[in-house]
Parts: sequence; C-alpha cells; structure tokens
Amino acid sequence: MNMLTNEEKRMDNLLKQKIRQVTPELPGEGFVPSVMFSIEQLALAKQKKKEEPLISPKGWFIVVMVISVLTTLFVLTSSEAFSLQPLIDQLDRFNENYLSVFFSNFFLLALVVFVLFFLVQIFVISGYLEKARSVEH
Repeated sequence: MNMLTNEEKRMDNLLKQKIRQVTPELPGEGFVPSVMFSIEQLALAKQKKKEEPLISPKGWFIVVMVISVLTTLFVLTSSEAFSLQPLIDQLDRFNENYLSVFFSNFFLLALVVFVLFFLVQIFVISGYLEKARSVEH
C-alpha cells in the first residue's frame, strides 16, 4: 500500500489544483502564416527537385547508334560480305588458347533469356516509377 504523509497529500492536492487552472497555450499571431509559409517553401522545393530518367539521353543515343549501325550493316551489305563467322572463329580460338571455358547451348540460351528479362524489367520498373511520380503530383 502506498501511504502518503500529510505533507505529500497537501502537495498532491496543490498540484492537482494548479493543473486544473492551467489553460492550453494559444499560438502567437504569426504562427499560422509562419506554418503556411514553411509548407509553401517545402512544396516549392519538391517541385524544383529535378527528376532524372533511369536512362540518360546520352545512354539512349548510344543505344540508338549501336542499333542503327547494326541494322545498316545487315541491310546494306550482302550476306556473303558481312559474316560473323570470322569473329566467332577468333573467339573460339581465344577461348581454347586462354580461357578453356566451355559454354553449353543451354547456358547461352539462359544468358539470352536473362538479358531479355532484364531489359523488359527496366521498362516495367520505369513505368512503375512514372506512375508513382504522377500520384505524388
């Protein structure tokens, strides 16, 4: 049991009485304009924040150039003049002499599928982020 002495009871009653007398403090005259100004500044800072794309314009330019060069090579050259076989032979010789690594057809297929899914995922994520940005604004 908690037994309070007379002095403690008197102090407790005095504190209870003082707490009842206290009224909530009201904000000053400039409080609401100050808060509204801060909110406006935060909104302006959010708008000024520059959003950058996942792939920069320079990156897109490089991708387009590579695709354009490859397409031009395939379209404008004859099938006999443009062949990847010498390059494949060179890579095979390099592999045999220095790497001694064998890539099975299954591994190569898996690698191609992985790259395709990776590229698709970039577009899916960019679409998701674009939707998220549009919801914020």
